[in-house]
Amino acid sequence: MKAVILAAGIGSRLRPITDKKPKTLIEVNGKAMLGYILDALQDSSIKEIGVCTGYRESLIKEYCCSNYPQLSFSFFSNCEYAVTNNMYSLYLAKEFLDDDFLLMNADLVFSKSIIERLMMTTGTIVPVDVGLYDEESMKVTLNDRGFISGISKKISRESCYGSSIDIYRIAARHIITILEAMHQIIDIQMERNQWTEVMFDQLFRNRLIEAMPLDIKGEAWYEIDTYEDLSNAEMLFNSRMHEVMNRKVFFFDKDGTISLNNRSIPGAAETINFLREQGKKVYILSNNSSRTAFEHSRSLKSLGIEAAVDEIIISTDACIHYLISNKLNRIALLANDAVRDYFERKGFEIDDECPDAAVATYDDTLTYQKLIKFIDVIRTGIPYYATHIDLVYPTERGPIPDIGCIIDMITRSTGKRPLLTFGKPSLELIKPILAKNSMGLSDAAIVGDRLYTDIAMGLGNELITVLVLSGETNRDEYEFSQIRADIVVPSIAYLVKDWG
Repeated sequence: MKAVILAAGIGSRLRPITDKKPKTLIEVNGKAMLGYILDALQDSSIKEIGVCTGYRESLIKEYCCSNYPQLSFSFFSNCEYAVTNNMYSLYLAKEFLDDDFLLMNADLVFSKSIIERLMMTTGTIVPVDVGLYDEESMKVTLNDRGFISGISKKISRESCYGSSIDIYRIAARHIITILEAMHQIIDIQMERNQWTEVMFDQLFRNRLIEAMPLDIKGEAWYEIDTYEDLSNAEMLFNSRMHEVMNRKVFFFDKDGTISLNNRSIPGAAETINFLREQGKKVYILSNNSSRTAFEHSRSLKSLGIEAAVDEIIISTDACIHYLISNKLNRIALLANDAVRDYFERKGFEIDDECPDAAVATYDDTLTYQKLIKFIDVIRTGIPYYATHIDLVYPTERGPIPDIGCIIDMITRSTGKRPLLTFGKPSLELIKPILAKNSMGLSDAAIVGDRLYTDIAMGLGNELITVLVLSGETNRDEYEFSQIRADIVVPSIAYLVKDWG
């Protein structure tokens, strides 16, 4: 048994990711689509694999040979991938077709058991998700003998037996018939821009090939053409989507995760309420030091999200705890008026002339004169701290500068960076809460929109990380990031979508 994988296409609907890599190498939960396919074939002892390549083919060849040296690959290059379709790619591999073979597109992620079940069959077989009518998928019909009588996207709901998943087991005795059909379409009719299904549809309708359906209803599979498909596949094939429900405490980032531009993100209140109903502890984490915990609580309440002051953990409080512990009570402070008042209520003396330390917060009332005055203090060499490191603050109109940009300006002017920062990704922000509840990192999950703060908190430990794509990070950036989340969802609403 051999296998043929059709992987020549561009994948234009997944740009800009596919500007840099072919579609089949886009990762689903940290593994390339092609990796799912090759793992399934390898586990079923299929070692001779033909790969029809085209767009960015060198990356596909490198991936195959580097990651699967134990498999025997034959590559067939479709140099005309931009103006042809997958039938032409298959035709270029005709010399490879001399035995029973599996044929599949390269933009699929599916359960290994589908290949295992195909290996237990004989003849020409088409896996069909029986009863599924999907507009984008190839649908199939059956004749009165139970053989497939047609395959097309245009089949009506009334006639549809189910949806094909673009995998075929082809019997050796049908190869000549298939090659003759492709020759007729490609060489005689000069139609190079056709799907393989056009050829199969003709053969099935004319009963030149009798193919049996294999009912795979209930098996996991997904064809990935769009960003929505990619998101759905990542949730479907991520076992940790269910594991996360076993966590006892959830830490939610605020800006970009549960709210954006002073508006609640759809599903945020319902998700938080659901978790509380399930007996979970819920805390709101925010690096945003332009507001106090009380202000965060009040703003969330106005959005329909209840969070008591002691359920809101902000970088400012971690900073204050450190300063008090180290008896640094007289400080130069870069902050708005509300945050300055908050520090004073905590017992600090604000002194820009002879301070013990300098502290930068996210000052959303920053002026050039305030910045210059703070820089002059730092030049004196006193200890200098910052509440957090976020470079930008997410809003509906796009990201705006956060404290990270302010820190960079200070560094450019003084050559100095903060001795310590106190917000995410520091675990010190959540450890007191876990200790208070007699819990550890293995009991917790963090949900956020920023890779280098929220998701970085889980690197190298047992904390489950959930990246939401509703704030700073988009799916294109995540594809090429070295920081990986355990779970990726479009927004907070999808975290509990299938629970309950």
